[in-house]
Amino acid sequence: HRLWQWLAQLAADGDMALVFSTQSMDEAARHADRVVALVGGTVRVDGTVADLVRAGGGDPADPGAADAAFMRLVEQS
Repeated sequence: HRLWQWLAQLAADGDMALVFSTQSMDEAARHADRVVALVGGTVRVDGTVADLVRAGGGDPADPGAADAAFMRLVEQS
C-alpha cells in the first residue's frame, strides 16, 4: 500500500510515466490509466480496463468482468 502511495505521489509531482506489469486486473483498474495486454508477444489490447473487458467479450459495468475478460484473451492465443 505504501509503495503505491509513493509511486502515485511521484507521478503527481512531475512529468513522469509509471510502467508496471501485473496479472491482477483489480490492481490495473486501481492504478492504471492505460493497459496493454500482451498475449504470446502480441498486443491484444491497448487502452483502458474497460477496453480490455470489451475485447474479452465482457460488460465493463460488471465489477468482476476484467479478470474473466483477461483470461479469455489469454486462452484465445
